This record gives sequence, structure tokens and C-alpha cells, in this order.
Amino acid sequence: MASLIKLNVTATASAQTLSGGTVTTEVSPSTSRYTSTVTLPMIAGSVTTIPDTAFFDDNGDPITAGNLPGLPTRGYVNVYVNGVLQQGGLLTSFTTTEVVLDTDQISVNNPVVIEVVDTTNAGNSTITEEPTVSQAAITINT
Repeated sequence: MASLIKLNVTATASAQTLSGGTVTTEVSPSTSRYTSTVTLPMIAGSVTTIPDTAFFDDNGDPITAGNLPGLPTRGYVNVYVNGVLQQGGLLTSFTTTEVVLDTDQISVNNPVVIEVVDTTNAGNSTITEEPTVSQAAITINT
């Protein structure tokens, strides 16, 4: 009977490494604010509903019907009442036609500011310096 001869080899490997390089990220969200003053007809039941036409934009121009921006797909909305930032749960509806706040505790003549921050097209990242990538190595040990 003949004996079987086997090849016995061991190897070690090193992974690729990445070093250096620079990525530059620029973030420029779109921000707009809308201001209104609460009137008695806006307060009904346990909510305050402010119609779009009661708001003014950053330039002081009145908002025309249906022209509030609505809730951004990627972004957020802040609500300020009488200059104070409110908790997120206060805003229950924000559409192109109205803003609904879950409270009847806002006084008549209080200013309400809605700040809309849209980050949908806000960022751009570029590699400004390419990284150095080492080659993986396999060493055969005999």
C-alpha cells in the first residue's frame, strides 16, 4: 500500500489599511420663519388653529392661501409662543393651509413663530484629499 503525501502550508494575511484623506462636508439647510398673532377665533375647544393667511414670512409679506411650506420630508419645525421655544408635542398639525397647536392656553395677541428647517438638499460631501490604501498581503509560511 502506498502512503498518501499531503501538502501542509500555513499562511498569514494582513488586511488593507486606509490612512489619511480628507472629506469636506458642507451643510446649508433652508430655514424660514412665519409669524402670526393669535386672535380669539383661533382658539376653540382645546386647540389653537392658525390659518395660513394669518402668517407673515421673513420679509413681513402675508402668506397667501395654501402657501405655508408644510412639514419638510427631511427637517423639522420649531414653535415659539411669545418668544419661548415650545415642546415638540404642542404642534399637532402643520400643513400648507393651517397650524394646529394642542393647547387653548395661548392668550389672545400672543405672537406665534413657526420656524421651518428643511435639510432635504442641505448637504454636500466631497473627498478633498484622497486617502492612502495599502494592499492586502498574504505570506506563505513553509
